[in-house]
Amino acid sequence: MRNNTMSKTIDILYITYNRIAYTRKTLPSMIENAGIDFNLTIFDNGSTDGTVEYINLMQKKYGATIRHIFFNHENIGIALPTNLFWKKSTADYVGKVDNDTLLPNDWLKTLVAAQEKSPRIGVIGGFHFNPGYFRDGDLENRVLDIDGVSMIPDAFIGGCCYIMPRHIQQAHGYMHVTPGKKTYGWTEYQISIYKSGYVNGYIWPLLYVEHFDDPLSQYNLTFSEHAKSSAVSLSDKGIRDHQDMLRWYARDALRVVRGDSLSLNNA
Repeated sequence: MRNNTMSKTIDILYITYNRIAYTRKTLPSMIENAGIDFNLTIFDNGSTDGTVEYINLMQKKYGATIRHIFFNHENIGIALPTNLFWKKSTADYVGKVDNDTLLPNDWLKTLVAAQEKSPRIGVIGGFHFNPGYFRDGDLENRVLDIDGVSMIPDAFIGGCCYIMPRHIQQAHGYMHVTPGKKTYGWTEYQISIYKSGYVNGYIWPLLYVEHFDDPLSQYNLTFSEHAKSSAVSLSDKGIRDHQDMLRWYARDALRVVRGDSLSLNNA
């Protein structure tokens, strides 16, 4: 790992639930491509496919970064592990990266540098949509300058790669846990941050991340090797097959183009 060029401390959460083929690709690159030092907490939600053994192996290799590992006996979703992580953190910034997300060089250095420029930024993250969902010029019209940081503002962004100042998390408390919905909570939490006056969104130029669950991703195994493990998130979204998934992502991309979520501030 490289030394920080700033004095800020950073804690990142990485949640796993099976899908070891994804974790083998994303965990090492996430650490090696960060660009600055950070502390990583891994929370495994009851994997049975060799993920636990792989995580233990990676801690031996990246012990300076992987500081905490929690192994749960069942899948308790996203909200509870995130809340536990937030409660234990004492860092200046907290964030999360999903195990289905491949990150580019200097991903964390880029996001932290943006946060450092403006106290108005709440949640900022990588752009997880495949370029195939957009036409030339679709997104440029959405770019705003926030204290010298170019961003595409959105009331809520994907949870696969983000950071935010911990003082904002402390001010807004913890994610709501919805029984039976393991992937719920993050969108609603961000909306509360947005409604309190902070700007959430994607940094511009876009920090593209490869989201393996996107049906346009070359790495997508949702309906093949990882079908059983992916059933939880698909059920929460009401997705039944590949075409449903493609339509879901296309609708979400269109929402970003139009800036639909920003009207929530008037709700």
